[in-house]
Amino acid sequence: MKRNLKTLILLKSERIASFTIKRNYNVLQNLLTEGEFIDLNYQNAMFLGDKDSYLSITTIITPFCPYCKAIVKEMLYLYNAYPIKWVIILNGSPSFPDINNQQLHWEEIYKLNKDEFVNELHKFANDKNNKTTKIKASEQTKRDFFNRLKLLEANRIDKSPTILINGKILSRYYNIRDFKYIINDLIEKI
Repeated sequence: MKRNLKTLILLKSERIASFTIKRNYNVLQNLLTEGEFIDLNYQNAMFLGDKDSYLSITTIITPFCPYCKAIVKEMLYLYNAYPIKWVIILNGSPSFPDINNQQLHWEEIYKLNKDEFVNELHKFANDKNNKTTKIKASEQTKRDFFNRLKLLEANRIDKSPTILINGKILSRYYNIRDFKYIINDLIEKI
C-alpha cells in the first residue's frame, strides 16, 4: 500500500511538472539548454530527414511496443513535414531474442535500402503484419547494435520509448501529441 501511494505521489508531481512545462516556451528552452546532454554516439545510428538540421529528435524504440508504434507513426509525419533529423535507436532486450532479431533485421534493411526501411516503419506503425523475408544481419550490424545497447545502459536509458530533442530527454514531460507544438515553436525561434 505504501509503495502504491509513493508511486501515485510521484506520478502526481510529474503531471504537475508536465502541465507547467507544456506550452511554455521559456520552460522548454530552459530544458533544452540546462537539461543533461546525453551523447549516444550517433555515428552508427539510423536517421531519416535532414542530417544537417539544428533540430534532432531521437527516438529509442523496440518492436512490439504499442507506445513505440504511436511515436513512429507521428515521427513519420513529422520528419516529412519539418526540417528535422530523426535519429532512430533500437533498444534491444537480453530477455527477448525475438525483439533483437527484428531490430537487427531493420538495421540491415536500413543499411541496404533506406526506402525499404521506411516501408518497414510504416508497416510497424500501422499494425500491418510484417511479411517481409528476414534478412540475416551482418557481423558488423550485430556489433554496432550490441555496442549501442551498452551505450544506452551506460547512460541509464532503460525505457522504450525514450525521446530526446537535441540530446535532452523530454519524454517524461511531453507526449507525442505535443511534438507538433514543440517543433513549430522551436523552428520559429531559430
